[in-house]
Amino acid sequence: VGRLHLTRGDAIFTQEERTTIAHLSPHLAVSVDLIAESDTRLRLLDEAEALLEVGRATAALLDPSEVVARGLDVISRYLPFPTQFAVFGDPDGETGSWRFLGARVPESPKLFALERLRLSPADLGEERAQAILCGDSSFAADAQVETNVIGEMANQFGVRALLAVPLRSGDQTLGAVFVCSPRASAGEWTAT
Repeated sequence: VGRLHLTRGDAIFTQEERTTIAHLSPHLAVSVDLIAESDTRLRLLDEAEALLEVGRATAALLDPSEVVARGLDVISRYLPFPTQFAVFGDPDGETGSWRFLGARVPESPKLFALERLRLSPADLGEERAQAILCGDSSFAADAQVETNVIGEMANQFGVRALLAVPLRSGDQTLGAVFVCSPRASAGEWTAT
């Protein structure tokens, strides 16, 4: 571990003192070892805490809800009309249904029902589901007249015009963004 140097001015250590020091020095060496180990453990603990913090920050960035919220904020800044959004995605492997990932809608107690909703492509109506699954957008000038889950949601949230845009990864549809307007479209808002 190291050397222990003891000095005593001009006096010489007695044999008894040298024996006592010789018996104590291994204990002192163990203490020095423990201090060094403790410092190493503290350094490793600090490194582990830093890695955990980085992991948490990374996980927050990868959280679909956080990604969706940031994306909706950006999109809404570029649209020249009042718009509501709902995003469903992250398909369930067994049923293929999408879970609610986020929304930008007026605060409402009804949002709780939306957050619990699982939406399958079949719930969108056959034509819209086919379009979205193939990577195409689907437009409804007045979604409230539809007799499917989209119509129910439109009536519940006061949505009229609705544009469903697929969320794609390669050739796979992972979900959809529903861009909604409280006004029925008279042709000025289309899927293109």
